[in-house]
Amino acid sequence: MSPPPPTSSSPPPTLSQLPSPPMLLPPSSLSRPRTTPSLPIFQRTLEWWSFSSQSAPIAADWLGARREWAIDSHGKPERLPPRGFALPTPSPTLILVTQDYRIHICYYQFYVPTLQILKCPLDSINMFRCNQVPVEDEPPDLVKVCLEAAITMTYQPMDPIFIAARVRRSTASPTRSNPFDPMDLTVPVVSQGDDQKAHEWDSRNDECIVEISQVFLRFDGATMAIFSQPLTPIPVNSPGLLKLDFLNCPTNTPLPGPVSPTKKPVLDKWKLYLAMSFLDFDGYVSTPKSQLSIYSINRRTSAANKPTFGYQLEATRTFAPNVLTYVASNSPHIREQLLPVILLDVSGQWTNTTPKKPQEVAAGKVHMLTLPGLENKSDWEPSVIYTPVDSAGTNLPLQAISSPNGVLICTTSLSSPQPLTGIHLLPLRRSSENPPLLNPLAIAILNRKTPTDICHCLSLSAVPLEEVVSTLKGTMTLLDNHNNGLKYGFTWDLLGVAVEIYRKRASFAKDDETKECLTAKWHTGQDMCSVAASNVVFGNCANGSAYDLEAAWQLIGLSKWIITLLEKIMKECILFCDVPETPRMKATQDTASDTWYISPTLLHLIHPFALQNLITALRHVKKYYQFLKSLSARVETSQIAKDVLTDMIDYSGLNLEGLEGILESSLRNVESLRPEDYRTALAACQPTQALWPHLSMIVKKITETPNMINKMTLFIKPGDLVDDVINLNIGTGTASKQQNEDIVTKGVMPTQSPHLTCLRCGGSSVAVSTSSLAESTSDQWKVWEKMWALKCVCGGSWISAT
Repeated sequence: MSPPPPTSSSPPPTLSQLPSPPMLLPPSSLSRPRTTPSLPIFQRTLEWWSFSSQSAPIAADWLGARREWAIDSHGKPERLPPRGFALPTPSPTLILVTQDYRIHICYYQFYVPTLQILKCPLDSINMFRCNQVPVEDEPPDLVKVCLEAAITMTYQPMDPIFIAARVRRSTASPTRSNPFDPMDLTVPVVSQGDDQKAHEWDSRNDECIVEISQVFLRFDGATMAIFSQPLTPIPVNSPGLLKLDFLNCPTNTPLPGPVSPTKKPVLDKWKLYLAMSFLDFDGYVSTPKSQLSIYSINRRTSAANKPTFGYQLEATRTFAPNVLTYVASNSPHIREQLLPVILLDVSGQWTNTTPKKPQEVAAGKVHMLTLPGLENKSDWEPSVIYTPVDSAGTNLPLQAISSPNGVLICTTSLSSPQPLTGIHLLPLRRSSENPPLLNPLAIAILNRKTPTDICHCLSLSAVPLEEVVSTLKGTMTLLDNHNNGLKYGFTWDLLGVAVEIYRKRASFAKDDETKECLTAKWHTGQDMCSVAASNVVFGNCANGSAYDLEAAWQLIGLSKWIITLLEKIMKECILFCDVPETPRMKATQDTASDTWYISPTLLHLIHPFALQNLITALRHVKKYYQFLKSLSARVETSQIAKDVLTDMIDYSGLNLEGLEGILESSLRNVESLRPEDYRTALAACQPTQALWPHLSMIVKKITETPNMINKMTLFIKPGDLVDDVINLNIGTGTASKQQNEDIVTKGVMPTQSPHLTCLRCGGSSVAVSTSSLAESTSDQWKVWEKMWALKCVCGGSWISAT
């Protein structure tokens, strides 16, 4: 009897049977459409199925994942070729190796709604097609158990899928017709059952080999075919084989001939290694001995001139007196011929220099080894693995997994029911011209991966703010220099990263002044993202000089928010003119610590990306106002909307027509600035001292132009003229008002309605829910709302909240 299907609150049983559950979750861009983006990922069950106790999954991998990016030795981003076969399937193909030593190919087919599964044995040459039942030609008493397996695909499209496995083979015990009777005194003292039992245990010893198979797939759109062929097994001389890991290392080889600046290197060869880790307890009478061996898998030519593959031992290393517990085979460092490993200490001591007992002690280190020599990389600083003092020596961090971008590592113990988990840093370079997290951040943005682990490292209080600015600035420089001429192509993405970093640093800050400054920084970055998103929907709803009337009130809400932002910027301009120019302001040193006195809000006026978006938003508001004025008074909706927008503009205290002209003339000067200056300002989310003279010219032009700003109307609103209530704050409203504002539509968000919350900026929205999309009457507005169903305007992920 099969188990019931998983409910909405329980993960599929398949996830709990695999050694690496995250591998079973498909990329969001490749998964099937879903209607409830607020559910956690394990609740979006697409397919599920069960396995028997003798055929549970041992290893899994995806075929057809998107191509990855890497940074070459010259600091240029290069896109790697796809890994594995290119199959014409609508979604990635799941590859499983089960306990009975079979490969399962799980795939979707066009115009077929159900999941297709193709199985094939791996211990002999076999070829199967879809819906073909494998023939059992093995002895019925032979039992195969796959204890460990690894799967990999290379970067060559014609190469097979490689599978390495450790398989235990034994003969099933024959059934006894006359069972042994211990009360029968006629039975000899030396029973034949003892000899048979001893022979049975001898037959169950592990074979000292690692089996390697190559698998080819062919799919013509209608029928899937699979061909498996075992290769020469690798003999194992050391006891205690613990883990098998494939290490796929692409290498860039230049084309033959003269070097051309326009000719890119071609990835025409690869290096595939098989790592075998051993752990020998030696009868549990001494310290465990660990060992790591690296084998290279090379292409060879057989006697019949047919290509085949063989192996060669590259290096073997023991780690006494330390113990090897983890090999980070999925780390991005593999592309640099580096292998992170965890080595635990078998003993240690700590000196208590303070009256208080320390909470953590060092249990080991993460080392960076070279491939294939397994030597310590001298220019990488090993990171320390800490464990609680009370658990030292008992609950050891024996299991681990690295973060998606290879900067953090999560360890856990084997204790139950509450295993101890810890987050640790991976090794960083001792000395480098660039910040250590620059390349990982650039690769994460290019690969469209979440940079949360990198943002966590940069948000720690131990990391100086100058390093944060230099990392973001260096990432912008790297991406802009290799952006194929696309202007500000990654600025929006980096703004979201800056919002996440400064928001986390603000939550960790203990000083009120520092917390206020960091909060203003990430609010500025969030506003810049919102202005860019508002311009998109104004462009969608525009048709020449007309706008979609079905989205009239939605556009009124966005217009109100844009006018409020302009008021906030103009207030800071007036206060900026009142600040005297001190000698410290005239300094030329540009660091992150000497820019606190310039309001981050003024970054809208001095960065080309922000200023261009601000001018575009101002034009949309003016154009929309002119469109509403041109409509007939018979249209009730347009008349009311026109009156509301007129009141907003009249009581803003701003001359929008004159302000647009000043900003347009300033844009040409801002675009002529040095790129490194405004990149530094964007990385700091605040104008720097190098931009002080240019910012002063723009602010003076705005504040000294007659009839440009009505200060009385700007600072004192009708709502402030209430008895005993005078609100002269420069901010745009109270904290409760900001919490009730929809981060996407900028409208009022009902407090009792289910909503989504952004993990990056903390903004909430009900607009991206399914019910809200159904109530919208404007198709253009509906399309724009669906743009943010998976990501917030800042690029953060949504979580459900009520």
